[in-house]
Amino acid sequence: MIDSFALSQKEMDFLLGSLEKYEKCYDSKEKMLLLPVPANTSYHTRLRNVKAHPVFRSLVYGVALLDSRDASHRIRAVDILQRILGLQDQDPESDTYGIWSWYLEEPLEAMAPPDWNFADFCGTQILEALLNHESRLPEFLIPKMDEAILHAARSIQRRNVGPEYTNIAIMGSFVTLAAAERLQIEDLMGYAVGRFRTFYENTEYHGAFNEYNSPTYTYIALNEIERILRHIRHEETLRRARELYRHGWELVASHFHAPTQQWAGPHCRSYSEFLRPQTARFLERSMPGRFQSDLPQEEPTLDEHRHDHNCPPYLVESFLSLQEARTVRQVFRRGKPDIVGTTYLHPAFTLGSVNHGDMWNQRRALIAYWGNAVSPKYMRVRFMHDGYDFSAAQISSLQDEGRVASGITFAYDGGDTHVSLDMLEDGIVRAESLCLRFQFGGLKTALSELLNFDGNRWRFSDEHVHIESEMPVALWAGQSGYWQLGGEDEAEWLEFVLYEGRKRSFNMPTMGKSVIGFSLQFDTSDMAGSLPGGCVNVTDDSVNLSLSNQTVRIPQNAHSLEDIF
Repeated sequence: MIDSFALSQKEMDFLLGSLEKYEKCYDSKEKMLLLPVPANTSYHTRLRNVKAHPVFRSLVYGVALLDSRDASHRIRAVDILQRILGLQDQDPESDTYGIWSWYLEEPLEAMAPPDWNFADFCGTQILEALLNHESRLPEFLIPKMDEAILHAARSIQRRNVGPEYTNIAIMGSFVTLAAAERLQIEDLMGYAVGRFRTFYENTEYHGAFNEYNSPTYTYIALNEIERILRHIRHEETLRRARELYRHGWELVASHFHAPTQQWAGPHCRSYSEFLRPQTARFLERSMPGRFQSDLPQEEPTLDEHRHDHNCPPYLVESFLSLQEARTVRQVFRRGKPDIVGTTYLHPAFTLGSVNHGDMWNQRRALIAYWGNAVSPKYMRVRFMHDGYDFSAAQISSLQDEGRVASGITFAYDGGDTHVSLDMLEDGIVRAESLCLRFQFGGLKTALSELLNFDGNRWRFSDEHVHIESEMPVALWAGQSGYWQLGGEDEAEWLEFVLYEGRKRSFNMPTMGKSVIGFSLQFDTSDMAGSLPGGCVNVTDDSVNLSLSNQTVRIPQNAHSLEDIF
């Protein structure tokens, strides 16, 4: 057991400042935080446009109060822990055994649906309180916390998430490992060790975490692996954790574009286009005195101070400079076909693409960055259905340095707003707007002033970076469309509108040719380059991509997911 927690003065000052921000949000009656439900929440909860008492965020707040080692904070932390422990479903016969609801106001049976990840998330925080602060907790509370941990661990064991769900695979391993070691439960220990071994072997086989090159989930994975290294004693597990930790850092370093301080694409999952301040702080704390972010400072989260990260010394230089252009080509997922990412890192820009993938909102299947660390810019390719990313759109790309040829087709059994939680029914999509979007961000000059059109070609110039594109084919239900400019908040875009009008139903299996083929080339003033011809060739039934002795055939009609790639 570790019962100590030391923070530097700077970390303590940050923590106390963060805690102060939540002071006015604490509800002493309910002994939980009272916060607005995020406006963009779309899964699990039906609550909208209200304030509510969040279970997990209240728990994180309570553990952070303990981290401050302040006596008055300790009293509040104990109150919060007692409150949260009482909200867990502890009935082994229940379908939601071992988990918590998201909000006090919305019990498990009212959720849409319950979130089984909360056994992992809440279990981890309760363990942090126990393993770091047990001697400062009242004796009566310890058995209740141990009981909650056991229920969470058994729930995790019952659910038995596979190794493909990276953050939950690791987090659940930590909860079950820590519970088994702490409570000395032999069968749980066997399960936990085997679970983490399976995750390790799966990552070793494929060569990457399932959420490949994800600025969000690679960071989370490193946090969870570090938590195992900090708390778990099982030597075989620690050896594997150390190797996974090194592997994670190698992935980050190989895809980091030092001139812009951006995490180059492609990204399996990301919640923003630009690197988040939290991720930048993680890099700074991992390379003290070496890496310095130029991003605006934001208030640290309530738990990031707990992680003791160290970038392997042999990788540090990758975050500081890029002396010459290089290409990173990596198999992210073995299968039929393999999922392969290509990232071109040039001192002036970076361009990344994945050979096959969907166009869900969290994907960055084709994304580029340029500019500098103070003023980075980006271009991202999206396909929009009624103003939101259409997950049924499937993209294939071939890339050679700064050139890429891409084709987009559609899966009639794919997802709409989500790849698995919002599936199309009977191949029908109802739409009032469908378009291909080239989205730009960080521009200092209006997009309209940086673009030139010539038929199905457009050219964009910004500073020393030039983008040229050609789109020989763009069809939806056999019809072509038109270009238009748009924008919202800090983003601007060039769209090719394939349908806009009254909401109507499209029967995707029978609606006729629906396909897009385009090529892009990035170049700079010191690179002789023009858009190569023949990258995208259109036949009667397909669009054929060809680049650097690689070819890909894209069907012109919608197909099932299993038949597209």
